[in-house]
Amino acid sequence: MSFISFNEALARVRARLNLPNSEDVLWEAIRDRRVNAGFPGDHDEEDSAADAWTDYHLNTRAAHMTKADRNAHTKVDLDSLMAWLDSFFAAPTKERRDPHRPKGTGFKDHDAPILAEMAKLYPGECSSATEAAWKVIGRDGKRAKGNGSPESKIDRLVRAFNGSRD
Repeated sequence: MSFISFNEALARVRARLNLPNSEDVLWEAIRDRRVNAGFPGDHDEEDSAADAWTDYHLNTRAAHMTKADRNAHTKVDLDSLMAWLDSFFAAPTKERRDPHRPKGTGFKDHDAPILAEMAKLYPGECSSATEAAWKVIGRDGKRAKGNGSPESKIDRLVRAFNGSRD
C-alpha cells in the first residue's frame, strides 16, 4: 500500500469531483470508512483491508484537533482513494425503480364498497369519517381487508375517504 497526505488526496478529489465542499466530503468518507471498519487502529501489517484508508488514529484524538492538524497528520491509502473516486463514475448496477406501490397490490378495490358506505353515513348519521369507518368495519376491523390492526385499517380508510372527496 502506498499512502499520500490528506492534502494530496484532497487535490485528487477536487480534480475528479469538482465539489464546493471537497474537503468535508473526503473527510466524511474517511471517517465513515473507519467507523464501519470497526475500532480504528494505526495502520500496520496486521490491519484489515477495510482499515486501509488511513494510517492515522482517527478515534477520539482527531475530534480534539484543529482541522489543519488533523489534515496534516492524516495519510490516505492511494488505491482505496482511487477506488472510491472511481465509484462516483461507475455505471449504476441496476435501474432505479419508481418508489410507488406496484399497481393492483393495494386495498383500493376492496375498500371501494366500504368507502361508499362511509359516504352514506358521513356527513349525516356520523359526525366524522373516523366514526363512519368504525361503524362500517366494526370494532374488530374484520370487514376491512389486511393484516393490520383495526386502528391501522381505520387510518387507511379515512385517508382514502378524505382523498376521494377532494
